[in-house]
Amino acid sequence: MKKYPVKSGFLRMAQTGARIPGNGAAPVLIWLLLCCPSGLAEQRISGTVLEKGTHSPVPGAVVKLESDLLPAEREVMTDAHGRYSFGSLSPGRYTVSASAGGFYAAQVSIMLAPRAVELIEFEMIPLPSVQEQVNP
Repeated sequence: MKKYPVKSGFLRMAQTGARIPGNGAAPVLIWLLLCCPSGLAEQRISGTVLEKGTHSPVPGAVVKLESDLLPAEREVMTDAHGRYSFGSLSPGRYTVSASAGGFYAAQVSIMLAPRAVELIEFEMIPLPSVQEQVNP
């Protein structure tokens, strides 16, 4: 077995039994960052739902996420600024749809890559309004 010289001060302290002052959280955090960078990265889909033309946010819109990778469909509502987010996703194909009262529904399919953050902006088209006038 070939031995390599240790260049990291943290690893030298670990080998000699030296301690870092504090509660010991620093060595654990450093170990996690060095050994598990993929565990800290997560795939995410987020974005906004806006009204086409005015670009005003559409609060309370329902955004759905579907995929064969999910045990069940996930659903969120947009906040007051029209924002939504889905986190802790696996890489793969997803279908994202948005709907709101008074607008046509919109849908998009994407392929989410490892460590990707996809931003999807939905521009919702208002339904035509029908005004009825009664003449006496």
